[in-house]
Amino acid sequence: MGPRRGRGRGLVLGVTLYKALRAATKRYEEKRHPERWAPAGKDPAEAASRDESLKHALKFWKKVSQGERQAMAREIYALAAGPGIPGSGGTTAEMRESARALLIALKSGPAQHKLEPEAWADTLDDPAKSAGWIKEIAEQPASG
Repeated sequence: MGPRRGRGRGLVLGVTLYKALRAATKRYEEKRHPERWAPAGKDPAEAASRDESLKHALKFWKKVSQGERQAMAREIYALAAGPGIPGSGGTTAEMRESARALLIALKSGPAQHKLEPEAWADTLDDPAKSAGWIKEIAEQPASG
């Protein structure tokens, strides 16, 4: 085994360890400080004890359900959705078009949904599909 192979393995191990620690920190924060990324208008869950938060942080098979990514997805969705969706009433038409262009760039546009642009926009304006849109938006940056 040459020195290059050892450095390569060390780099892969280092990156893997960094990602694992970062994910554990996010899971810990989700339980310990639920008020940070809670949806607006909803009461955040009660903060867990330090021990409970540490136990949750070690559950590497679980995804973070209320973190920064989900909070940003809610904001992007509120900007892209129509005025009938809570939180998007003050969005201007230019902001809405810009947010919808961002969704297209994130590969969540009409082509990926196999819809015409008008039908795709209607799905953004449908309150029953809000949760699905927020989940899809949150998962898109991770899949790239």
